Amino acid sequence: MVVPARADPSDAHTTMMTAAQPQNAVTVGDLLTISPRARERRMLAATALDRWESEGGTADG
Repeated sequence: MVVPARADPSDAHTTMMTAAQPQNAVTVGDLLTISPRARERRMLAATALDRWESEGGTADG
């Protein structure tokens, strides 16, 4: 993935770190178009779900 040269360095770093997360299924298009705040919320939600599932919870209702 190539982050556009005009991207803010902080946003570029966040985008690359998000892309590098294990089990990340976000598309490149989504990574490059969502706001940093929305991206952070998604990362936190995914982390919480992973933690919940690792402690015995299930995502299937």
